[in-house]
Amino acid sequence: MNDAVGGSSISYCYQPRELLDLLLEVRRSFDTYKKILYDNGVFAAFLSGSNFDSVGAGLWLDESERDKKCFKLNKATTIKATGKNRCPQFVIEQMEGFNTERYCGPLDEGYAVHVDHFWFDFKFLMEFINEMCIVDDSKIKNYMNHVESELKKQCITIAAFMNDEQIDFLREDLNLILKKLQ
Repeated sequence: MNDAVGGSSISYCYQPRELLDLLLEVRRSFDTYKKILYDNGVFAAFLSGSNFDSVGAGLWLDESERDKKCFKLNKATTIKATGKNRCPQFVIEQMEGFNTERYCGPLDEGYAVHVDHFWFDFKFLMEFINEMCIVDDSKIKNYMNHVESELKKQCITIAAFMNDEQIDFLREDLNLILKKLQ
C-alpha cells in the first residue's frame, strides 16, 4: 500500500491490563462452573429461565431494558451498567464478590447461582473485548476504492482493444472466478 495513503488508526477504550484482571475473574468463575458440570451433568450448564445461556445479538440484554442497558443476573439481582459503572473495574468488583461464594459440591442445591455468575462474568468479558479498541479504517477504504476505480479504467482500456472472441474468453474466466468465490 502506498505510504501517502496511510494506514488505519486504533484507539483503545479499555486497557489490556484491565481486561486481563477481568479474564482472571472469569477464569475463577469458570473453574467453579466446570466443577458444577462435572458434579451435576450437562443439564446444569444452562438453567431454564436464565438470561445468560445464549449468545446472540445484544448479548443477554433484557429486551425491555435494552435502552437502559440493565443486565439481569437473576430475579433478585440487577446490575446496572450505565455511566461510570460501565467499566471493567466495576464489573471486576462485582465478580470478586460473586467468586467468594463457595460451591459445596454435588450436594449443593444452590449451584444455579454459580452458573448464573459464570454467564454474567463471561458476558461482560466478551462485551469489553468487543469494545476494547476502535479501528478507523477509512484511509484503507479510500485506498481500496481508488484501486478499484483504477482497475475499472484499465479494464475498459484493455477491453477496447479486444476482439469478440477474446472478450468471450475473458467473460468465461471471470464467471468461473465468481463461482469459486460464492
